[in-house]
Amino acid sequence: MEQSFSRQCGRIYAARDKNGALVAAIWCIWDHRSCYYFMSSRMATAHDGAISLLLWQAIQDAAQLGLIFDFDGVSSNESVAFFSGFGGRLTPRFKATRTSAAGRLVWEFKELRRPNRFLC
Repeated sequence: MEQSFSRQCGRIYAARDKNGALVAAIWCIWDHRSCYYFMSSRMATAHDGAISLLLWQAIQDAAQLGLIFDFDGVSSNESVAFFSGFGGRLTPRFKATRTSAAGRLVWEFKELRRPNRFLC
């Protein structure tokens, strides 16, 4: 985190409640081409839209810098629905892995059991 700040390629966005208490935060980092949504955290008592508000601000800042905003992967169907609400377009990301034959069988079995495996 410190390196991203010292190199001026990272920012923490924070949301506070009406009493000034910190309730949510996101951390974004960027390079010459893209701004990446790296991580977030929120209190259980935070408003449901706190992270969305912070993401929207980060998206606007990235656009102002001429950067692509990258949610850095979609891990679930819920993520697809959430990220799609911000507009933009989904772009496939491919991942190559190497495994043993037994490892491949285990992975294939898990994939068959995953609900809605064709959505994301």
